[in-house]
Amino acid sequence: MKKILSILLTALLAVSVLAGCAGATSNPNPLTPVFANGVSPDYGTPETADSSVTTEPTQTTEPDGEPADDIKEGYTVYEDTYVSFIHPESIEKKISYYLLDSNSGAWIRVISQAAQPDELDFSQNIYGELTSENFAELCAEIISAPESVANLEIEKFNDNYEITLVKYYEGVSDGADYRVGCAWIYIENSADDSFGEIAISVSANEYESELLPEGHINFSEIVDNIIETLTVIAD
Repeated sequence: MKKILSILLTALLAVSVLAGCAGATSNPNPLTPVFANGVSPDYGTPETADSSVTTEPTQTTEPDGEPADDIKEGYTVYEDTYVSFIHPESIEKKISYYLLDSNSGAWIRVISQAAQPDELDFSQNIYGELTSENFAELCAEIISAPESVANLEIEKFNDNYEITLVKYYEGVSDGADYRVGCAWIYIENSADDSFGEIAISVSANEYESELLPEGHINFSEIVDNIIETLTVIAD
């Protein structure tokens, strides 16, 4: 329980401070926001994924460790000592383990137990028990407004590592034409006690396709491409 509180508090602080979301207020009904033009966009309500689903992330590197050649246009490879994945070129590395799009405010942060043990409480593995129900309870405990978290999705991917994706949207500010998406991608290896867990947090805006500003990439696409190309380097 302490670990979940620590992770959620970190996520909430990171979104407000790093992603430039401070000042945004939650819509009383975030699932049906009304924009300034009076239109309520239909983002849909994705169902929480079955945690038993097993998929295999696509590799971003060749067997010899070199980056793959078929990187999609507008994307580039992020790689550190622990993980690699592709991300929009506009989200640039600013400091170690932190990437930011100075224009849109989108950001990606990598937290490794091996390198940053104090950043998150990695002492317990809570993701295997995480559900949409207990996530909502924790939101109520922390911010007293679980309705401010919309479209929660929890997915699990298993290859050599166990990967959990927790993805959701914040409430919509009055007059905004986008939603703020937040994601945590947690990587573990329960078969290897020496493996240091890794967490990747992502925040970016999500627009309807016809409202997407030129040069911006939606939150959902950023997260999908990280998951599809994620390679764990650390052993």
